[in-house]
Amino acid sequence: MDTDRCCSAKREPTAGIVVSRSVSDWLGLLLFVAGIVALIVISVQSSEAGGQPAKLLRAPDMLGRLLRYV
Repeated sequence: MDTDRCCSAKREPTAGIVVSRSVSDWLGLLLFVAGIVALIVISVQSSEAGGQPAKLLRAPDMLGRLLRYV
């Protein structure tokens, strides 16, 4: 009885570097680039609108003053 019916055409294992490969993560690359572009656009718009990035880096106290870490 032949137990290897489904795989009648066996492939030889390849050794070394396979040259004929292509990029398969186009969607991931596109989402990554879109995310970077979105971060740049948001940061430019917020700085033009008078945003204060120091409030993200240093926490304000309950009176709105930025705390200074020494």
